[in-house]
Amino acid sequence: MKHSEAENIQVHSAGKHVARHVSIDATREATGRNSAAKSDASRPERSAASRNSAGKHNSSKAGTARKPHANQSNSSPKKSTVKKRAASPRKRRGRKRSILRSRFYQVYFLLVILCVLGIALGARYLNGVLEDYESAQPKYVAQQAARLFERGDYEAIFGLDTSMQDVPAEDRAYYIGQLQALAAGKEVSWSEAYSGNEDERRYRVSLDGEKFAEFTLVPSGAQTERGSRLWTLSSITTFVRIEAPQIVEPEPTPTPVPTIACSITVPSSFTVTADGRTLDANDVVEDGIPIVPAGMLPSDVTAPAMVRYAFPSENGAPDICVTDWQGNVQTPVQDGEHSWRCELPQNPELEALYGESALEVAKRIAKYSTRESSQNSVLKLCAKDSPAYESINNFDSSLGKKPKSSTFENVVVSDFYLYAEDCFSCRVSFDYIPRFGNESKTYPTAYTLYFVRQGDNGKLYSFSLN
Repeated sequence: MKHSEAENIQVHSAGKHVARHVSIDATREATGRNSAAKSDASRPERSAASRNSAGKHNSSKAGTARKPHANQSNSSPKKSTVKKRAASPRKRRGRKRSILRSRFYQVYFLLVILCVLGIALGARYLNGVLEDYESAQPKYVAQQAARLFERGDYEAIFGLDTSMQDVPAEDRAYYIGQLQALAAGKEVSWSEAYSGNEDERRYRVSLDGEKFAEFTLVPSGAQTERGSRLWTLSSITTFVRIEAPQIVEPEPTPTPVPTIACSITVPSSFTVTADGRTLDANDVVEDGIPIVPAGMLPSDVTAPAMVRYAFPSENGAPDICVTDWQGNVQTPVQDGEHSWRCELPQNPELEALYGESALEVAKRIAKYSTRESSQNSVLKLCAKDSPAYESINNFDSSLGKKPKSSTFENVVVSDFYLYAEDCFSCRVSFDYIPRFGNESKTYPTAYTLYFVRQGDNGKLYSFSLN
């Protein structure tokens, strides 16, 4: 019983609680209707159907709120058993706008990303197309061809020059040299020229502004990766006139004339010309050949020497001219098949002055050898302290047999040579014939006598028996 009362109390409480909520909902519904009425009044364009629909909808909600939920627990009086009312049309419209706005921005940003990506890919593709097109332009090949002229590589230009195709191979170097000479020191410039053919590009080359050459580019047949055609150098044409090299016929080689080695011996102070050429130190084969034996001249006199030249001559018959130190022409004497000799010139003045005295000295020396003349008679003709004086003074002629008489035949006094102002020599030859009783003997004799002049007299300095 107590349990039933408690349950009734809970039901009663719950009923009160529900009634209170229903009252609150009714009040809210009335307030909503008044607000809706005001809204309808302020919006004349809203249709009556919309207002009725809103009124019915609210009534329905109010009616629903009055009924408690069948599963409402009697043990939880604080929780409402009535469902919440639906959102207003304004809120529903706002929610829809938010959803639409969110979806709009999603689609918008997606489209922006797709556009940026498309632009980047398109720019990359377009850049590749432009680079491919630019690299296939003929101006780059034209620049390479023009560098041949700027560098002066006329050997390569000659190989491509159509105007030089008929040049013989042996004249190639000549024409290349002529092209280089024409372009030397001149400024090279080039520009594109008119061409009526779309498959041909022509360029003109000028030197200091004057037309010099022209080169042509044509498609090479190859293409780039994107299909642009490539160009190549086709030909070069020069507009210069080069005279062909003159052919010089070689002169016939003269038949060589056989040459024969010749020689000549002359005093070192002489000058020799052979076949129009003056012989010099390069032609000397022997020098310092003594003319006078050592010790025959005084120490203060320079002994003359001979020199021997060797030179070639056609047919061994040279035209020889010899002059002494005074410019007098001397005649050489042939002493071999292809050799000549020229001695010191004889001095006729010395022969006139000292010829007889020289013969007397030679005769006394010959007679002294057979005791026919005394030693003193010979010594007084000699220079004191000379080699001749010492030789006569030391010669002992006492061992020989003294002849009764003597004669001289075939006497010759010659070869007077002047070595210095006071020194000369001569040659005396004769047949010395002494008589010993009824018998006579002949001694062929020849002396070379060397004199020094003392005043007007010549004194014997030295002598040699030839």
